[in-house]
Amino acid sequence: MVRARVLFISMLGMAILCCAYAIRPQQIPFAKCPYDLLGWLRMAPDTFESTLQKEFKYSDKKIHYGAKGFYGDFDGPDLPPAVLHRIHPDIKDIKFHWEHSNLKEIDITFSKKMPVKYIQQYFSLPRAKGSRNYNYVYGDMRVEQIWYHGESDARTEPPSVDSTDGFGVSGFEHQGPND
Repeated sequence: MVRARVLFISMLGMAILCCAYAIRPQQIPFAKCPYDLLGWLRMAPDTFESTLQKEFKYSDKKIHYGAKGFYGDFDGPDLPPAVLHRIHPDIKDIKFHWEHSNLKEIDITFSKKMPVKYIQQYFSLPRAKGSRNYNYVYGDMRVEQIWYHGESDARTEPPSVDSTDGFGVSGFEHQGPND
């Protein structure tokens, strides 16, 4: 009889733990992004192409042609889902924008809303120095701006949203033809 009670209580405890595990929010098995996305900002196309080949064994014609002396503004490459999911399992899309042949912006869209604090931790996003979202320092590099999808004003710190389906980072200000 005592054995039956102990067995019943053990099974009940296991059932409760299983239910608690099943209904908890999805957690990512690692706390930090294994790739240095902010380090990609300001890269030249040939360096970026080498990084994609080294880290993901991936090459794209658009970036390859950019690496062969293309000077100007362009978007791309379009990374396949297998590469996106290695960066984070919930990434739906990443947009890259190049200006004067340097990677200016990275904009990441998730398949679901994520807590901003989790995004900041996972991607090691620096905190602004001051009240505006502009004066970021990442290593020895200045990051121009970080914004979160759904914000009405991207210049606030802390961000004006608690959860978002994406974010973007800009490595430098827009450069006009005379800059």
